Amino acid sequence: MLQLLEKYPTSQRIAAARLGSLEKVPFIPEGMAEKLQNAAKTSVGTLDGDVAEALITERVSEMRHSLRQARRSCAAKVTISFVVSSGNVPSVPQQPMAGTRQFELSICVA
Repeated sequence: MLQLLEKYPTSQRIAAARLGSLEKVPFIPEGMAEKLQNAAKTSVGTLDGDVAEALITERVSEMRHSLRQARRSCAAKVTISFVVSSGNVPSVPQQPMAGTRQFELSICVA
């Protein structure tokens, strides 16, 4: 997921991407790239533009840094939060909105 957000940080970028490029992102299940792109094309109420891209890119960078640090320390824990809307397009959580679910993934590297 981090590689997807790193390369395509907003729904605008996902919608404009070539499907073949989305399908090459590691760990995206077969058929999911097309669903993500279709959802991104019809997405409403999401942040787009330069500021949103910068915020998401910075957040991804912070997560990658945390993961690198976690690999160096067996006691490290990284928590990644994201929101999934009915369109199934993950986004960085701002405030919970109706029709969305928030998930957290915690990784502890031993």
